[in-house]
Amino acid sequence: MLIDSVNVHQFVNAADIPGIIHDCFLTENFIVVADVSLRFSESNLLDGGPSLWRFNPEYNLRWGVIPRKFSSGDRVRWFECAKPAMLWHAVNGWEEEGVNGGRQIVLYAPAFDDYPPTVPIHTPEEPPARLTRWVLDLDSGRVVEETRVLEHGYERPSINRAWFGKKNRYAYLIDEEGEGYMGKGVLKYDLQAHEELAYVDYGGFYGGEALFVPRQGAVQEDDADVVASVHEDVAIGVLEGRAGDDGALASLAGAVDLVGDRL
Repeated sequence: MLIDSVNVHQFVNAADIPGIIHDCFLTENFIVVADVSLRFSESNLLDGGPSLWRFNPEYNLRWGVIPRKFSSGDRVRWFECAKPAMLWHAVNGWEEEGVNGGRQIVLYAPAFDDYPPTVPIHTPEEPPARLTRWVLDLDSGRVVEETRVLEHGYERPSINRAWFGKKNRYAYLIDEEGEGYMGKGVLKYDLQAHEELAYVDYGGFYGGEALFVPRQGAVQEDDADVVASVHEDVAIGVLEGRAGDDGALASLAGAVDLVGDRL
């Protein structure tokens, strides 16, 4: 099947382009991409740097907003933030009406204040990312809110995918503040109340994204199993998506050991 393509934006200055566009947001009417402060240039190697990438603290994070039903001639609208940042992953974004009746886009993502030129993803050298909320005002063309909502380092988020682009409540965030590879636990976080609801410690394991698997016939947003792949070598744990009365999601006591098997 052939798909027609339309060039909406091209970075003209090839000497300074975004180091990565790893993820994006989809709202009801818009695509939102991050123009991050980690820049890519051949000159970063020529002046003795360890890689083609370098974090530029003078280059503030920008958000590019594109209509989902774009056509040739449409332009990206750029919204510049007050600070530099590097992002790998998006949590979720949605459109809503502001307090003054204006059109706004709300975005949540873990943001790095700095990032090493060695790009040490998934290693102990990777700095922590902090969950941040941005509000873009479509009428004024400005970023009207830029708030760090968690100081602890969390990354690689998951949500109920049925809520992509809609105003949702729950996010599942991997704890990467501790030393080691990947994550040391998973946090269930309330994006509306800005409240930590439940946490599971992986114990002696390291793990990646907690995959959200809605139960058949689920009605509530968090009615699901959260599947965490963890390894001492390799194991899989299935957690309850909804917190119990004690605030715990579940434990990994029932993890299925898969050492020697292939997934």
